[in-house]
Amino acid sequence: MIVGITGLIGAFSLGDVATNFITWFDHWGLLTKIETDGDSYDGIDTDGTSATFDVTYHYLTLILGYTVFTTIAFGGNIFGLMYMNFNENLECDFGSVDDASKQDIIDVYNQIDSVKKCYELLPKIKKQMDFNKNGLIDKCESAMVIKHYGSSEEYAKKFAYRAGLLDIKADCDNMFDPMVYNQ
Repeated sequence: MIVGITGLIGAFSLGDVATNFITWFDHWGLLTKIETDGDSYDGIDTDGTSATFDVTYHYLTLILGYTVFTTIAFGGNIFGLMYMNFNENLECDFGSVDDASKQDIIDVYNQIDSVKKCYELLPKIKKQMDFNKNGLIDKCESAMVIKHYGSSEEYAKKFAYRAGLLDIKADCDNMFDPMVYNQ
């Protein structure tokens, strides 16, 4: 809630400051033609003094406005990153599936060495990982395999994922894309 509100305040205010700053030049140009006739100059200031001060103060207002409202927007995000809990409390029964089934999945996975091989083997792996046969790999099923791979239960729960059984092409393309995974 706080992240969203600070984002809205920052975005609206940055837009408002920019709009006022941009339209100010048009408004200022019109006022200079109306407010002086050129004959009433009293010689106190040199030509362009008011323009210099106006432009300087408006740029200063723009810079300070952007600084304040960007700080508000980023501050909300930093607050969210520090205090929001992104981990759900998974309650997985890691012993519900025998080790042989999990080891079979890992053995087949370790055979994948190309995109073509991935297209061939990943459907089999995903079908085996769907231990409860509900048509998708839920976080607990993923966590069981991650833990069996040698990770701690806490790590497995934190980095578990949900996946559909039909996401083969995207998963394989991502697996061998150097921009996604550094192999």
